[in-house]
Amino acid sequence: SRNPALSKAGLPVITFSKDITFHLNGDSIRVVHVSSAHTDGDAFVHFTKANVIHTGDIVFMQTYPFIDLDNGGSVAGVIKGVEMLLAISDDKTKIIPGHGNMTDLAGLANYHKMLTTTYDRVRQLVKQGKSLEQIQASKPTAEFDTEFKGFVSNDALVGLLYRDLSQ
Repeated sequence: SRNPALSKAGLPVITFSKDITFHLNGDSIRVVHVSSAHTDGDAFVHFTKANVIHTGDIVFMQTYPFIDLDNGGSVAGVIKGVEMLLAISDDKTKIIPGHGNMTDLAGLANYHKMLTTTYDRVRQLVKQGKSLEQIQASKPTAEFDTEFKGFVSNDALVGLLYRDLSQ
């Protein structure tokens, strides 16, 4: 069943297809599109003067991420998005994730390490012809399981990685 269409009042007034910049209160606010990350329509918001980034659902802190493969998302796209965020961050950047507590450059780098490490491990096991159950049993996320838990379990993340890499 589909949700009913929104009224005109619920539709956006400003849209963009790639990136857009607003100038407000002496700050430049960049909105940057990241393709095929959490979904096919992700963006992050960078308040350049304030040195604050809102990542949208490209970043989940304290939990493994949900990547919506059915709506254009991909693990490689999330990793690319995080790398874009790392490139514009410094030690003073305040990073507001789509889910979880505010973080900083070190926290974002750790999130990137978790993504790339687990992605590479699962990719190697998929290449070896291992089944999802065998890969989950090998615990490719073990070193990150105490830090990332809750909304998405370690087995659910491995299932997402497996499905993404097997398509």
